[in-house]
Amino acid sequence: LPSESIGRVRSVQAELQACVGDLRNLIQVWKSFVDGHDPDMSRLLGLPAPCVPEPSPDEDNEMFVEQLEEQLGDVRTLRTEVDQLRSLLADHYAQELGSSCPVQ
Repeated sequence: LPSESIGRVRSVQAELQACVGDLRNLIQVWKSFVDGHDPDMSRLLGLPAPCVPEPSPDEDNEMFVEQLEEQLGDVRTLRTEVDQLRSLLADHYAQELGSSCPVQ
């Protein structure tokens, strides 16, 4: 890939990793809430994680491809976590509905 394209891909990677981190934080906050625990305030407030230095532009393509594979794995794992969160939300909502319905 031309260096200009690699720069754009790296920007997309950085944004994607930030979104993955944000979603993971929200999932953990919700799980803590559902379990009756106080959430981690840094996660709740969305405080940034320590910065990871950007790889150098002359990094070889093999390492670049490895990073993409790793990030793809992270995204797939996150999809599973989002599905679990969806189930937790549905269960929580059902419990709330059930407890608010008058018994006849």
